[in-house]
Parts: sequence; structure tokens; C-alpha cells
Amino acid sequence: MMGIAAHDGGERILGIPPADVSEWLEKEHSILWIDTVAPTEADFVNLEAEFAFHPLALEDVREQHQRPKIDFYSDHAFIVFSAVHIDEQLGLPVISEVQLFVGPNYIITLHDLPVSALQEMRRRWEANSMRIGSDVTTLLYSILDTLMDSYFPALDWVADRLDQLERCVFEEYDPAVMKDTLALKRSLLALRRVAGPQRDVINVLLRGESQILPEQAQPYLQDLFDHSLRVVEVVDSFREMVMGVTEAFLSVQSNRVNEIMKRLTVINLLFLPL
Repeated sequence: MMGIAAHDGGERILGIPPADVSEWLEKEHSILWIDTVAPTEADFVNLEAEFAFHPLALEDVREQHQRPKIDFYSDHAFIVFSAVHIDEQLGLPVISEVQLFVGPNYIITLHDLPVSALQEMRRRWEANSMRIGSDVTTLLYSILDTLMDSYFPALDWVADRLDQLERCVFEEYDPAVMKDTLALKRSLLALRRVAGPQRDVINVLLRGESQILPEQAQPYLQDLFDHSLRVVEVVDSFREMVMGVTEAFLSVQSNRVNEIMKRLTVINLLFLPL
């Protein structure tokens, strides 16, 4: 499924037909955004024919499960970024990978599943264009900022979940808490594996190693970099808290075993003479 939108002279236009993409790319002062959900092989063929993307970048999109990164080619950049949401069925944070092709007057986003954060992004695109202009810088910042901000509700959920696990250890002593703790530990490890490289991607953009973003974008990129640092720090602190919950559970379990052994020893001493 492909959704195409554009800014033309400050006006946002939605639902542009795929056949009109070439015409929009030739227009001056227009920005094109193509959002593709679950891209098919036909979509890859059309994108390669229309934009002449590098084969290595298209291969990364096909294979998925790439670590966040940024690659520069002759006339475009390829960025892998991630969003996070809470899966209600699994009861765990889930990472959604998003690939971006960034050109002089277009951005193409591709992802296997719908990403709720991109719905919010459309609103931010409009708001940011009023402040910093309607160009590729605005669109790219709006996308990356929205994807990064998706981490914070998930991290708030993790904080609440850690409180629940601690109560289960000290107040209720539910043996199932160890299974839930290990599952949360694995999720936090997955978050750390993407949060760190995403910070590096933003740092590359912040250092101005490419020409895709102008100098006036630096304050906004710095704000985005600060958010990425905060995410990494919070994830690291939560990983330490998970280890604390694990150690507390083992300690409580050991104390309970000791209490049981003491009672058995007393019983043995009472009945041994008999």
C-alpha cells in the first residue's frame, strides 16, 4: 500500500496518484513524501526505475532487520530508523523498523507493518512547516522526531511494569515473576540495540557530514540528539533495575527455602528420638 503526499508552495496535497510522481519531482519548490506499507516486489521495481536507488540500499530494505544506520550515495541518503509501541497481546515493547530514502526534494518511507507514529507525523509536518519552512529538512526532522518520541510512552509503560514486578517479588511472591522479568529483560536488550545506533545516526546528521540538511537545521537536530541520549540513558537504567528485580527474587526465594529447611530441621529433631 502506497500513500503519496506533497507540499507545493506551503499547501499540503494528499492522495497523489503514483503515475504523477515524475511530474511532482520535476516541480520547483515542491516536496514529495511516499509512504509504503508492506512493499511488494513491484513497488521495489517502480522505485528503482523512478529514483535509481543504489542496489545495496534496496537489498537492505528487502532483507529487513537492519540496525539503525545512515548511508550516503551520490544523489540520495538511506536511513534505517525505528519506532516502538506496546503490543497488548504480548505485553511487551515491540520495535518497528522504518527505512527512509532521502533525496533533494523527496522522502520515501518503507515499513512492513503500519506504524502509528507516522499518523502523528503528518500533523507535525504541518506544524513544523509553519516554523522552519516546507522543505526536505522539515519533513525529515518531523519523521525522525516522531519516531524517536514513540519511545517515551513505551518507556513509561516499562517503568510501570517494573513497579508491578517489584510488588510481585516482595508482596505476593509470584514465581511467574521470573518469566516475566526475563521477557522484559530481552525486550530492553532489543531496545538498547537500536537506541544506541539511532543516537549515532542523529550525531552524523548533526555533525553535517552530508549536504542533505542545511545549517539552520542544527538546533532541531540537537534537540533530536538530546532525546536520543535520554532514551539510551533510561533504557540502561531500566536494564539495571531488571537485574535488581532478578537478584531480589533470587534472594527472597533463597530466604523462603531457608525458612522451610529450618522448619523441617525442627520437625526432624522432634521426631528423631521417637
